[in-house]
Amino acid sequence: AGFDARKVYVKVNFSDVEGSYLPWQFRDNSVVFVGRLSAEKGIETLIKCWREWGARAPRLLVIGDGPMRQALEQASSGCNVQFVGFLDRTQVIEAVARAKLLVFPSEWYEPFGLSVIEAMSVGTPVAVSRIAGLPDLIGGGKCGVLFYPSSVADMLRSLSKVWGDEKTLISCSQGALEMYNTHYNADANYRAIMK
Repeated sequence: AGFDARKVYVKVNFSDVEGSYLPWQFRDNSVVFVGRLSAEKGIETLIKCWREWGARAPRLLVIGDGPMRQALEQASSGCNVQFVGFLDRTQVIEAVARAKLLVFPSEWYEPFGLSVIEAMSVGTPVAVSRIAGLPDLIGGGKCGVLFYPSSVADMLRSLSKVWGDEKTLISCSQGALEMYNTHYNADANYRAIMK
């Protein structure tokens, strides 16, 4: 827009979440979604992905509520999907810390993915849509994987590939913790403001 790049600084959001890291060997073989059950959040595409993935799909834990819940529960009948509804923040963080992957399939231009950095705070790798600032949050793949929004095929390709590669998941878990502590916790926020 013609502004001098040296005069522009992006001060990201942060989280003061107080979760704890659960060692990898004690985690559930599950993937988690956290958010409002509405079209712009990409949840319908995620459920279609699980239908395509079929019997090989890990358990998908859907946390949240919204106008599409009933239709989504019907669409996921027979799939390895569990809807748990609304949980308080502490319960959400505990569930995310037990999972091996958080999926953030948004199809609109999210201003910021708070649940992404909350997942990173407990060392949970993330899979996010290639839209808006979401790819920046995961540091070019250091913390997880990317897929194209609204694309069941690309989501399934990315998720099934990373799910079958535990070494990469563990590396992304470590990368997520490092990224959170470097950029997204309260101390990092303070340092950024002071700078």
